[in-house]
Amino acid sequence: MFNIENMQYLWLIFPIIGYLEIHYRLKYFPLNRYFKKEPEIYADAPHRIGPGQDLPISLIIKDADKYQIILKNVHIKIVNENNTTLEFDYKYNNNLNELWFEEIYYIDHLELSGEIKIWCEILFERNGKKRSVINHNVKTSEILPLITHVDEEPLPGSKYFLWGDLHYHSNYTEDFIEFGAPLNSTKCAATALGLDFLAITDHSYDLDDKYGTWKESDPELKKWIDSRFEIKTLNEESGTLLIPGEEISAQNKNGKIVHTLMLNNPNYIHGSGDSVEKPLRRYSEHTIDEVLNKITADSLVLAAHPFSVFPKPHQILLNRGSWSEDDCNNLNLTGLQILNGDIRHILNEHLNTWIKLLLSGKKMYIYAGNDAHGNFNRFHQSNVPMLFTKQNNNQILGKCRTGLINNCELNVKDIITNLKAGKCIITDGPAVKIIINDKYSYGDTIRSSTIILRCDFFSSKIYGYLSEAIIYKGIFRTASEEIIDTIYWNKSSIYELVNKEIKWSNDSGYIRIELKTKKGKYCLTNPIWIEPII
Repeated sequence: MFNIENMQYLWLIFPIIGYLEIHYRLKYFPLNRYFKKEPEIYADAPHRIGPGQDLPISLIIKDADKYQIILKNVHIKIVNENNTTLEFDYKYNNNLNELWFEEIYYIDHLELSGEIKIWCEILFERNGKKRSVINHNVKTSEILPLITHVDEEPLPGSKYFLWGDLHYHSNYTEDFIEFGAPLNSTKCAATALGLDFLAITDHSYDLDDKYGTWKESDPELKKWIDSRFEIKTLNEESGTLLIPGEEISAQNKNGKIVHTLMLNNPNYIHGSGDSVEKPLRRYSEHTIDEVLNKITADSLVLAAHPFSVFPKPHQILLNRGSWSEDDCNNLNLTGLQILNGDIRHILNEHLNTWIKLLLSGKKMYIYAGNDAHGNFNRFHQSNVPMLFTKQNNNQILGKCRTGLINNCELNVKDIITNLKAGKCIITDGPAVKIIINDKYSYGDTIRSSTIILRCDFFSSKIYGYLSEAIIYKGIFRTASEEIIDTIYWNKSSIYELVNKEIKWSNDSGYIRIELKTKKGKYCLTNPIWIEPII
């Protein structure tokens, strides 16, 4: 007989991409190699800090309400690139008995240099016994240092771009296998990293849960309401702007479950088709079109990791699928969150699908996020749930970024407006600024037979010297792209200005650019639309 307990066995096939929930054990298969009778304990820090930014190290402790501890001491050891060592002690005698505990330790940037390694030793007592853990207490995961790059340079092109991550999960995403980080720690890490804005896109099927359970829905939507209030409150402080959002599970035209990012919509939208909250449920509350028809003028909707292919067990048991070209026809869909933590995954089929949509005449823009669940520095991935774990540094906060042209105010409404207009690039390092005829840039439409193209190419030592840029011309009539020019750099350069004159035929189309560095980092621009002079 199938019930909710039976359905939990489906999670044995799931990769876990957030902080691991270590307490859950299946009813009829209680083995869990990383189970401990103590709260989850994680130390985390951004993978990068910008010039003049102090280093925030977050201590996150979850489930102390079930597994009470007495926090005694936190010892932080930092080794700079030149092998100088810094050590800090923070003494406590705190009884922890709450669901969430967080503490942020700021380390003066003047004491840090290069690539630094961080070890946080947390000493505590549980039931009279003394315990200590270093960086985390997942017993099946290796103890590794947190690694942060202390960057002497701002993110490439920061004078001309606002930087954001459009797919992130906070601790309002919480279930029996994973959870994200509290919003306060998130904002501090994002600010130090160099993000100007961050979309908080917790799962719709978590935002309607009652606190303390993932099985019971709350008709009063207290978690949803609390999340909106906390985001609004934190936005009253300086630092990274938080954009309220949610990730909605919806059905595509083939009846498969896909994910949709809804930003800045005032109303909660249900979506629980692949949540395993209901036995054998393989459908969601809404189709893609129904979700898209619920948006307001100040909202933004993106297809989340649209062309990713889920493993076969996910496709069969959870009915998960990918966005099709037909799914992208709704005019309320702004674009595709094509970059999801690792740019190497999009350089072939994903990129080609987007180009095919462009050449069909769709003004479809691309965006970047990381789908991080907390994970400022690395995440603990369960490659076999309950049994084996590993660590990775993909899908971490701010690794891949959306770069928005810096010609708007840093508020939610203006950011959404300019994102909807496609005035942005995506990158995991370098940046490209394009100006056509001294006026037009990404998302703009120009009517001209002569294109005077000004390209500013930016990188930094951390992301590698400039290597290659390809300027593409797309023509709707022939549904084809061709290379206008390829620029190579043999010298060690982190900035280059290139001017080029292009004669445009009597065709509708677009221009876009791809940039690569010598360290294999990429930037992809959104199109500038070209119309012939009539």
